[in-house]
Amino acid sequence: MIDFDVDWQEAPSVQDAVLARTWCRLAIRVDGQFVTRVRDQRTNGWRDGVYGSAFPLCCWMVENLWFLLFEPHRWPIVYGSRDLARNNDARPWVQRHSFLAAREGGALPDLSLYADGDSVVARWLRDGGDASHPFLRFVKEGAAWLEPDAVRESIQCFVERILDRVADMDHPDVLHLREDWSELRSLTPEDRDLCAWAARLGLNAHYQDELSHTLSALLRSQVPNMEIELAKDLLEAASADGIRRDIEWLMEARSATQHAMSRRADPMLSRPWPVTRSNTAHETGYIHAAGLRDHAGIPVAPVDDLPALMGRMGWADSPIVTMNTAPASPLLDAVVGYGHDGAPVVAAHAPEGPSGMRFLLARSLFMRNRSSTGQRRLVTESHTWDQRASRAFAAELLAPANALSKRIDSPVVTSSEVQGLAEEFSVSSKVITHQIENHRIAALT
Repeated sequence: MIDFDVDWQEAPSVQDAVLARTWCRLAIRVDGQFVTRVRDQRTNGWRDGVYGSAFPLCCWMVENLWFLLFEPHRWPIVYGSRDLARNNDARPWVQRHSFLAAREGGALPDLSLYADGDSVVARWLRDGGDASHPFLRFVKEGAAWLEPDAVRESIQCFVERILDRVADMDHPDVLHLREDWSELRSLTPEDRDLCAWAARLGLNAHYQDELSHTLSALLRSQVPNMEIELAKDLLEAASADGIRRDIEWLMEARSATQHAMSRRADPMLSRPWPVTRSNTAHETGYIHAAGLRDHAGIPVAPVDDLPALMGRMGWADSPIVTMNTAPASPLLDAVVGYGHDGAPVVAAHAPEGPSGMRFLLARSLFMRNRSSTGQRRLVTESHTWDQRASRAFAAELLAPANALSKRIDSPVVTSSEVQGLAEEFSVSSKVITHQIENHRIAALT
């Protein structure tokens, strides 16, 4: 969980009455680790908290609460907030998620909160050469996956402590914060759902210039009718401009898959295979791939006929249905749906080349195994937990690291050797490259 330890301090030299009243020593802990551990370059000393007003951070949390709890990270790797903010397209995300956006001249760490699957990630980075404070340097870095309800409760306790501190003040900033917090606390369950859906899209439901009446009505009418996991997949990959067309595409996909049937299912293989979730998405994908190989009795070698394997597992005889239409949002790849007899089937545009088709089918296997019975899922290019894990699963299923290691007898692998391995395993050279790098099998030239 997140702990905000506040120790109120006198601030006689601070002219703003609200900032002076909320001046404190603030220590932030995540799972017991002090994120606010700093080195003071003036004294060469160390401490676990920083001094300043807690009011700007409180206001920022109230304004961005839904984003902190429900909006995912949108990039394949983790960047520091300062680096991300240099990109015009990424800067709004940083302003919604990074504590640096709440500094207002004070000292706060590069700590970000964002949704990842069923968790909220707290990730903090130490200061580098571009630190914004003249003499304080935050020295810790790490990450933790937290229960969303626990994060919400921690934020609530922090906000209410600040409001208690200024309870007798009628300053406009205090009144504004009080009204905003009261509005959040009084939302109906339906309104809270709308705020969460909008946040996954990167929109603030409280601002009509971000969430229009038309888009609000669309979400209220369509999202409640979707499977929960499908709705998350969609909202985390769609764009506000394209979501209406994306929902139509989902409807077309349901029609395209309704006649799919399976006649070759092996009763022993048609059930989901048992796996455990690891600490990271890519490890979870690797574990799922090993679990499927054990479940289906597949040797650690190239999978020659993936559609035949899927048929044995109860998938449709033709496991992919090619659609003539495309979604509006470029991150949406495919729908993992079901035929009228319950046979899983993928609906998508035909991927580029046989290797692209195999990778899509393998990712679909993972998404099907992660879903509840009969729940549709999406295969997307977003970087949420399940989507990252599905890519790791597909790579490990189609090009197992152990099999690659046996074929690589040199500490350095050339691009031509990568291409040869890609042809042998019927995957793209990108998959082979990632497997070699991620499993540290060899160096690449």
